[in-house]
Amino acid sequence: MEQKSEEVMLQISKVFTPFVPISKIELLKGRKKEISRFKEILNLPGRQAILYGDRALGKSSIARIVKNIAEEQDYVVTIVFCFRNDTYSLISKRILEEAEVDSAPHTDTSSKETTIGSSIGAKGGIKFIAEASGELDGKVIMGSSQSAQYQPNYDDPSWVAKALAKEPTGKRRLIILEEYDRVEDDDTHDKIAEMVKLLSDEQSYGCKLLIVGVAKTSNELLGAHGSLPGRALTKVKVKRVDDTAIGTIFLDGMAKLGCEIARPMPILGKSSHNEETLLETVVGKCSGYPLYAHLIGQECAKIALGTDGGKRITFPVLRKALESCVELDEEEIVDQFNDIIESSRGKKSKSQKMLVMFAASRCNQDKFTIEDVAKQVEKLLKHDFYSNRFKGLAISQQLSHSIFRSLMKTTKNHKALFCHIKRTYYAFDDPRMACYVSMIIDQPLAKWQELLQ
Repeated sequence: MEQKSEEVMLQISKVFTPFVPISKIELLKGRKKEISRFKEILNLPGRQAILYGDRALGKSSIARIVKNIAEEQDYVVTIVFCFRNDTYSLISKRILEEAEVDSAPHTDTSSKETTIGSSIGAKGGIKFIAEASGELDGKVIMGSSQSAQYQPNYDDPSWVAKALAKEPTGKRRLIILEEYDRVEDDDTHDKIAEMVKLLSDEQSYGCKLLIVGVAKTSNELLGAHGSLPGRALTKVKVKRVDDTAIGTIFLDGMAKLGCEIARPMPILGKSSHNEETLLETVVGKCSGYPLYAHLIGQECAKIALGTDGGKRITFPVLRKALESCVELDEEEIVDQFNDIIESSRGKKSKSQKMLVMFAASRCNQDKFTIEDVAKQVEKLLKHDFYSNRFKGLAISQQLSHSIFRSLMKTTKNHKALFCHIKRTYYAFDDPRMACYVSMIIDQPLAKWQELLQ
């Protein structure tokens, strides 16, 4: 039985990968536009790129697909991760080490012409010619009158760019800088921007830099340098995928696992009783996030392929899967939600906040007004299923407005739930919260009541 369970999990892990980047292009749905842009970038001399967007949208998956495409085009690809306390010199040293660029110090006793790194020099590597003053791009440590030892200068963008720009054994080089949003040092942003400009030089065709990170704008990720000229930097913003892509992730995955979807209907179709189909429910819970399509698919498949599942994805299977999804969601989202609920006084106050949060999750994905939320509150209180969750609760438009504004205030440990975009428009500060709230609202009544205690 245990062996069968392991085999089932192995099958599922090949199809649904909520917490692991996708590396096969056939599993990446709804990203044709982004992949096409990167195919162009790889063949444009001197063009660097930045890939940014909200969390959980699949930026790392896109980066892995770009890596595969680049390798097919004879690029040597290196993925380097950034960390919170990184400086430019730490990042550049990590890049050179991971890319196996030999920047070890060495001594030249023959002339004023030297090569950084013995192995690079052996391959006709990067040479620096001493000026009359004897100054070189690398740090110089003088020995006798006829010898000098040259140290790598990891803090100098010009030195690092020259080291990277040389094509490795006739191939081009792609450096993928992952999780750059962790970097907080302004001086590091300045030097990374300088390196981008240097690598975009027409003579630097041999090396490309792809910067990947969480941000709403390129300026947020690169500081003031997000406005680097288009000739140097192509900016690719990752947005939520459409309903068709979310539905395809779920349906294709289930088909590969041999699972049958209850009452299969078109993604945007409605039943004769005007109820949501199972697929519509899944698509609605995901709010355009591929991660949640994979997570819900994974948990549904685990139940359906279990001993009593019968390989059918029904509404009871989906409800049970959503229970597991709530427990498996990312810790920061769960903590923020719990913080908001626990800061409320009494069951009624908690119910009111939950209702407003859920109403907001059913509004436009990118922006909504307070009036939009108030209208959704009215609809939910008339809905057969959800009215049981909020039994006896009456919320006027004025009270909806008041509760909404309270959710725009920061709590002790977290940022506000909603943020102001412009004029009368608002959004979830972390858009993933809309998915979490949408899933938690469907918990069994007993768990729901426990949550409100």
